[in-house]
Amino acid sequence: MACINLNLDINVNHCLSGLWTSLRQGRPKSGIENLKKEMQNLSDKRDDMKSSIDQAELEGRIPTKQVNQWLLDMETLEGQVADIEKDFQSMSCFSFHCFNQTRTGGMSQAQQAGDQVPIREPSNYYSIIRRVSKMLGEANKLMDRAKGLDPIAKVQPQEPIVMLPISDQPPIGIESYVKDISSCINGGEGNVIGIYGMGGVGKTTLLNSIQQHYYRNQSIFDCFIWVVASKDCKLKKLQMDIAKSQGLKTLEESDEEQTCGNKLFIYLKKRNCLLFLDDIWEHLDLRLLGMAHSASRQGQQRKVVVFTTRSETVCTQMKAQKKIKVRCLDPNQAWQLFLGNSDVDILRSDKEINSYAKQLAKECAGLPRALITVAQAMLGNKPLVVWKDALQQITNNHEWTTNGHSEDSLIMHKARKLSCYILENDFMMMQETLGDLG
Repeated sequence: MACINLNLDINVNHCLSGLWTSLRQGRPKSGIENLKKEMQNLSDKRDDMKSSIDQAELEGRIPTKQVNQWLLDMETLEGQVADIEKDFQSMSCFSFHCFNQTRTGGMSQAQQAGDQVPIREPSNYYSIIRRVSKMLGEANKLMDRAKGLDPIAKVQPQEPIVMLPISDQPPIGIESYVKDISSCINGGEGNVIGIYGMGGVGKTTLLNSIQQHYYRNQSIFDCFIWVVASKDCKLKKLQMDIAKSQGLKTLEESDEEQTCGNKLFIYLKKRNCLLFLDDIWEHLDLRLLGMAHSASRQGQQRKVVVFTTRSETVCTQMKAQKKIKVRCLDPNQAWQLFLGNSDVDILRSDKEINSYAKQLAKECAGLPRALITVAQAMLGNKPLVVWKDALQQITNNHEWTTNGHSEDSLIMHKARKLSCYILENDFMMMQETLGDLG
């Protein structure tokens, strides 16, 4: 006959205390059901929160630290609740602390066999009820915290904007253009402004000056974007460049142009944005660059595009509401620019060199890039003979033929060739000097 050994060394008062507490708090199964309902409410709240985060990320925003912490705490709570459910399911009925369990069957085979079943404090009904009660409190706290999470996301810190250096003196000959364009923008007369003119005339310099003007006076715009198009540039590259300049990481190389455009629009739609497009050669759809207004005009933000091109036709294709032609410098402005890139002391101290310098400047025909190229090529303490030779090189009619090139291309070709010629002479003179020293 099998013997059943029971450990009857039991604290009766402790058992009764557990019994009455359990009766007051209800059965563990009903408590767990209530906890499941609260967790489902929290789960729904988390789903809504994640949907808001997904939308915010499309707009270039990131979750706040409080939101990230809430999500982590929610994950921790889910793990603790899962442990409680697991313990409840695996809990042994052979426990003298399980007073509020409803018994629907006979004793288990283990009980009948007299097996010694370990009795664990974490696995009895009373402890389950206490843990459920605690988790319900934690769930309520988590829900209260969720109600206070506003905003869900914030604008992520932008990567540093690459700004061209602000010079001490404004570039020569463009102040009137800056005043004209800024007046147009400030007065709301146009949102698309085209700057056109021959290559090397100073369009990029003008665009940079406008950028500096508004960057120093940020009363209208809170978002500045500068991208360079250049010839044969693809729209997709411009889209990615804009996203990169704003620290927007949601655009993918595999995305279609329309998809990229939609993401840029969502990101920029609540911003007063000034976009600078340098050196475009053909029509670009500004909507695909995020520069569009929403269908609802209510609370609409300002969007302005200023672009440069060599062609007036491109200005027309872009539907520019204002077109600005940048012209070459007049003789006085050209000389001032030449001086600004030369050794002024040498030019002022030697009248003959000064005379040749003025003739060289004249040959540049007021084209700023040519003036700067030639002036910088003549830097240094060069003798008079070098200045004479330089003037002869640049004015030799047999050297220059148009070959179907535009006037600005010819001028720049002459300037660059002269620059190379001067550098070659300087190199030869240096070699001769080194030879003499040897």
